[in-house]
Amino acid sequence: MDFFERIEQIGHLRPSPAERATKMLAALADALAEAPALNEVEPGTHTELYTERLLRAKRAYEKGLAALALDDVELSLAKAESGLLHLEIGLRHLRTLKGPLAAAAVELPFFEGGGCEEQITRLSDAIGKIKQFVEYKGLVPAKSLKERLAIVVQSFQDAIENYARADHATAYDIATIGLIWAQYIYARLAADTMLAPAQQLRRLRPLYLFAQLAGQAGSEPLCARRTECLVKINNLEKFLQSAVAAYFDNDIAAMDKFIQLGEIEAGALAKQAARIANPLPDGDEALEENADSELEAALAVATADDGIESAPEKGTLKRLTAAIRRLIERHHPKPHKALVAVRELQSNSALLRRAMRQESWQEASRLLDLCQAEKQILLREIEKMTD
Repeated sequence: MDFFERIEQIGHLRPSPAERATKMLAALADALAEAPALNEVEPGTHTELYTERLLRAKRAYEKGLAALALDDVELSLAKAESGLLHLEIGLRHLRTLKGPLAAAAVELPFFEGGGCEEQITRLSDAIGKIKQFVEYKGLVPAKSLKERLAIVVQSFQDAIENYARADHATAYDIATIGLIWAQYIYARLAADTMLAPAQQLRRLRPLYLFAQLAGQAGSEPLCARRTECLVKINNLEKFLQSAVAAYFDNDIAAMDKFIQLGEIEAGALAKQAARIANPLPDGDEALEENADSELEAALAVATADDGIESAPEKGTLKRLTAAIRRLIERHHPKPHKALVAVRELQSNSALLRRAMRQESWQEASRLLDLCQAEKQILLREIEKMTD
């Protein structure tokens, strides 16, 4: 009998709080008695993880008994549930072989129904997988990431408690939120996905993918020591949190908007991380000069047939829009509308960057819509030049 079955069986009896605590402690005692001894464990399994969880379960049992003796029924019940939880996770560790921890090597079970129990089980497996990866690789996660993982573990415990109270809808939602953040944490640590596409619920896939993208963008270890990178990582976490909240508010349009903004920030962070990981000998100035010269060369090639020189303005966007503006002035039959679109795109893009730096997400969302609209107008106008 697994953890879910024990909780459900006791819940159906509808006992008083004291009786429930007594029965839960008895269930924990039975589970501890049934748990394999360390000398019975097969070689090659995660015995150290199992040992830790087994000790925590035993301590929870002892504290639960002591609390019950003092008539602290609420604490006793909480310790009994905690002990069963630790033991369940320990047994899952015991069944997991050591080895490569990529998503392709450690497949999670597929649950066609996608019910509450399945989602909680996925979260349990995700927490175990994160810890296994950390210990297998000998990693020391950043303090902020440890705190984020602690919240995920608390989500698991909250989901279990709501499941025990037969509030399956709340338990499912809490487990889902925990699983999305677990994907983010795993991507930060391993720069990889945790759930294979077959295990991702279709309606939640955009959130899973964004969590993975955001985590991978901040996975470069050197980013943890750079203030500018930490600011972007913090922004990404805010975008993810806002996207998750929008999903559970049934505001899919807002969710998509936060994901779009987050993708922009993730792209900027990825470029910044690449520059940190692979600096040029002369530092950032040489890097910028090299990037500028490459852009100038690209624009020169693109405009060579028209005899247009590369735009002299500083900054990628200014340089690019200047080149586009000159092409439009020369070749567009009716350039006014296209030129307005270029000016609006340049202006709104600058305002968008400022809004994102100031974390004015509502304003950034509005400006992003405007930029996308101007971009579509500009693309249609450019097509007229090639007809």
